[in-house]
Amino acid sequence: MAAGNNPVTLPFLLTVTSIVVASYSWSSTDESLPLWWSAYGHPLVYGPRWLGLLAFPFLQLVIPYILYQVACHDERLDGQSGESANAVANIIGLPSVLLFAQYVTVYLPVALSTSHDFLPRIFTANLAIWALFWLGYNLQYVEPNSSIGVPIFVPLSQSEIWMRTHQRSGLMLMAFGILLFIFALACPIGVAYFVVALVIWLGAYVLSILDSYMICTIENTAIVRAETLRQPLVQA
Repeated sequence: MAAGNNPVTLPFLLTVTSIVVASYSWSSTDESLPLWWSAYGHPLVYGPRWLGLLAFPFLQLVIPYILYQVACHDERLDGQSGESANAVANIIGLPSVLLFAQYVTVYLPVALSTSHDFLPRIFTANLAIWALFWLGYNLQYVEPNSSIGVPIFVPLSQSEIWMRTHQRSGLMLMAFGILLFIFALACPIGVAYFVVALVIWLGAYVLSILDSYMICTIENTAIVRAETLRQPLVQA
């Protein structure tokens, strides 16, 4: 990673903030807190208070740290600067930002309420904003590397294909993010809401990978064809 672009700083600050908030809310919550809900938002599975309140802060730090360690061993990320370095840092810190948003706007209000009913609209809207739109925006600026980005099925030396693929994937994820955000606020809660939201969210990633595969396949075919045409004809 380039110097001055340490993506663990923000996750660390968000983790500390979450721990402070959890400590402040500790005495106001029940000893058992919900860990899983039905499609209609009613709690199904309960766990100890410490697990419910501290799981989010723990994951906020651990997941970005693991991604950061993977990125640190990628030689292609060494020396990157400008928009690419900022985009990589944003993507590594994204899990922490998403978890913090879900913790503050969804889980804590649920834990402090008497019914413990889930808030699916806010939860889904957070996924749309951070896991799709913000991720897609940053993917457009990531330069070729082997650890951060959409899977590419051509050598990393073909940077033009990498950039075009990531720009397309980024725009696709942003579009799905807008779609999921509108869906989250407009549609009624229930089993259908859960299924459709899951399809939009995960389907965006699947389509991005399939689009990358199609682009790389077409480009590989074109490269092989061009090399074949350049070879001298062999006389029978």
